[in-house]
Amino acid sequence: MLMRMKSMQIILSLCLLLGQPPVAHAVASISIALATSQSPAPDQTPTLNAANSKDGCEFVSGMAESLGKWRDYSCDSDLINYYSNKVTHSGGGFFFKENQVRIQIRGGGFRDGTVIVKHKDGSVTGKGGLALGFMKINLDPDSRMLKLPDGDNVVKSDLPSVVEEVVRDLGRGYACRVSTKTTEEAGLSNPVFIVEECEKSSGRLLRRIFVDSVSHIPARIHLFRGEVKCSTATFLNVRVNGGLKDDLFNM
Repeated sequence: MLMRMKSMQIILSLCLLLGQPPVAHAVASISIALATSQSPAPDQTPTLNAANSKDGCEFVSGMAESLGKWRDYSCDSDLINYYSNKVTHSGGGFFFKENQVRIQIRGGGFRDGTVIVKHKDGSVTGKGGLALGFMKINLDPDSRMLKLPDGDNVVKSDLPSVVEEVVRDLGRGYACRVSTKTTEEAGLSNPVFIVEECEKSSGRLLRRIFVDSVSHIPARIHLFRGEVKCSTATFLNVRVNGGLKDDLFNM
């Protein structure tokens, strides 16, 4: 039994540490990483300035208030991690309801079907995919196995929590700006407003959020470390207040 538990930990560790959601920052969602041999592409989005943006505190606060009223939501995610010598691509599903989270990995061979669930009481359970689907393991909510490459905890990467984190940062003296006009962004169906969060003292860019101009929901988030883009999370097919059942968050 101990050997099986050890195997489960290895599988979950691979699924969690090789992929990334939300979120994220970010993201977001968790996913399977499929490494490529290409080098990371430089970030080409123009930085906001006084000529094309304004203070974004009110914009972000309004968005946080709106997202904070969500009863539940689900989405698909497309995730990219940027390393010094490679880029990894990922895909997965994310479900959120009243502090409960379910992350489902889709595709990726032996990892297909791996599930992570954060329950209402804050506890976390993981289940392996395919042949390991019968195996479950309880995880510490702050376990290293739940840490994404950017250092964020995957079960704390729902969109309401991410935007609320930005609000808390602003309360601690961080700065943010929002574009005064919408712009087209590749891969997104609607024009977006761009929000940038920066350290106030150094001006170092921490996060760039692309907000759908129609739904006013974050559609994509770039996360930066040392002014270098380390990840991109794109949220697809976002469904809000769809009536997710509590059974979805049981395991």
